Amino acid sequence: MHCTLILVSSLNGMIADAEGRRLNWTSEEDKRFFARIRDRHRLIVMGRKTYDAVRSSLSLSPARLRVVLTRHPDTFRSHYVAGQLEFTDAGPEKLVAEYAGRGYRKMLLTGGSTTAGSFLSKNLIDEIYLTIEPVIIPRGLPLITGLTDSVRLTLTQKKQLNRRGTCLYRFRVVPGHT
Repeated sequence: MHCTLILVSSLNGMIADAEGRRLNWTSEEDKRFFARIRDRHRLIVMGRKTYDAVRSSLSLSPARLRVVLTRHPDTFRSHYVAGQLEFTDAGPEKLVAEYAGRGYRKMLLTGGSTTAGSFLSKNLIDEIYLTIEPVIIPRGLPLITGLTDSVRLTLTQKKQLNRRGTCLYRFRVVPGHT
């Protein structure tokens, strides 16, 4: 399965402020870019904290399955929507195998930092889209946590999205860690 990780970060590497807010400081250009990438994927995976942050604005569709990683999937039983929103405690390798077995060929991983680190640590990410916003957040949630080894990347694209300096980077993940 081809796995794409998409993240937005402050200049100092934060993906959320200290209160866990993610979307209030990102540019309209990044939000539009995210929507374009999201719309190309039938399978979207996110961590529980990301789900909590976007839950109120989440628009479900039968054309797209969203899977939320959580240690306590039963807690979200009332949120479950067949074919649209699922909750699992499966690890990265098991999750990829399960959904590949269900016919999915591409997965979009939308965060957060722990989820990104766990998939990167298992060599399951093929490419990364990273938007860097021209803002510095004094305290917050770092871009990626929990890595067990270094991950090498190759820059394949860079683009300035607006006059304020929001920049988009696309990386290919070099297989294996060093």
